[in-house]
Amino acid sequence: MPESEDLYQQQLSQDRAEQEEMQAKDRARQSPQKPQKINGIELAAVGLVAVVKDLIDDVATATIIGAIFTTVINVGTTLILWLWCLLRLHQFPYKRFIGAGALEFIPGLNALPFWTAFVVTLWLEQSGFLPGLFKTAVKKIAKPVST
Repeated sequence: MPESEDLYQQQLSQDRAEQEEMQAKDRARQSPQKPQKINGIELAAVGLVAVVKDLIDDVATATIIGAIFTTVINVGTTLILWLWCLLRLHQFPYKRFIGAGALEFIPGLNALPFWTAFVVTLWLEQSGFLPGLFKTAVKKIAKPVST
C-alpha cells in the first residue's frame, strides 16, 4: 500500500510539473514580445537606399526627363521604406513618413534629402539621442535674452 501511494504522489507531482510547464509556455506565447532594436547593418542598408535616392534626385532634377525619372524612383523608394517600417518598426512613424514622402514628391524640393533625414531621425530615436536633442533645442530657443 505505501508503494502505491508513493507512485501516486510521484505521478501527481509529474502531472503538476507538466501542467505548470504548459502554462508557462502559454503565458510566454501570449505576452507581447519586447520590440527588437534595429541593428546597425540594417539601418545602414536602409540609409544607403535613402542616400542613393537623394543623390539621384540632386543630379537628375535639372532635366524634365530626370524629373520623371526621379518620380519613378521616389515611388520605389517610398514603397521600400514603407514596407521596411511596416515590417520592422514596432511603432510606425506616420507623421514623419507622410511628411518626408509628400515633400519628396514636390518637384524642386525633392532635391533636398528628406528620406535621408527620415532615416537619420529613426536612428537618433533608436539610439536615444532624439529626446535629448529636442530638450537642448528647447532650452536654447527658450533662453532669455539678456539686455
